[in-house]
Amino acid sequence: LAAGPTLLGFGLYNVSLTYLASSVANLIVTLEPVFTAVIAFFLLGERLDGTQVVGSLVILISVAFLRVHEGRLDANPPGPAGRRWVVAESLALVTVYGLGTALAWLAWAPLAVAYVGVIVVTNLLFMGLVCPYCRHCETRTCHSGYHHIARRFRRREGHTFGHQFRRYVTVMYPVWFIPPILGVYQLVTAPDWLTVVVLTGFCLAGFGILPCASRRFCVGCANAAECPRGHG
Repeated sequence: LAAGPTLLGFGLYNVSLTYLASSVANLIVTLEPVFTAVIAFFLLGERLDGTQVVGSLVILISVAFLRVHEGRLDANPPGPAGRRWVVAESLALVTVYGLGTALAWLAWAPLAVAYVGVIVVTNLLFMGLVCPYCRHCETRTCHSGYHHIARRFRRREGHTFGHQFRRYVTVMYPVWFIPPILGVYQLVTAPDWLTVVVLTGFCLAGFGILPCASRRFCVGCANAAECPRGHG
């Protein structure tokens, strides 16, 4: 354990920093639990339960998302709000999606698949009904990358971003409220600590960290003057 995982592992990590950006190296390090599970499966015959599989998928998706998102940040540097708030907002959003899926899985496995479908549908609706009116979509500088899809939707004349946001932000509500409802139901019918931890994490990320990061990110935004949540 001292010579292999510790000395060799951390030694190679330090060597990698001479060839890779620290952000890339740290993202690779976050894959350690997934690699551990895979190696244990093949070498020790360990088996993963549903929750562990979902957790591994969340880690893989999060790492992929952050790596792609980092490339977009390099291409389109953020404004006064700062790069760290863009990353914090994206990380919190990925956490909400991942923990929301986990809560649905804990309630009933097929609900996790249904919830992922809800995420996809609601995001497409938001991109089609709200994003085309955003100035970042016009300039193709959306740090979330939504403009790649949103610009394919037609923009109706006479409508503003503020109007569309107020009218259609409700399409995102299912993503935020389905998981807590399922979590509370699970705690009432079959309480366990895993559900408590996942539900707490979801609420902290979705109703605490994400709004805070979004407010910081709104400072200096091109839409701040007309956005309902703008603070410009």
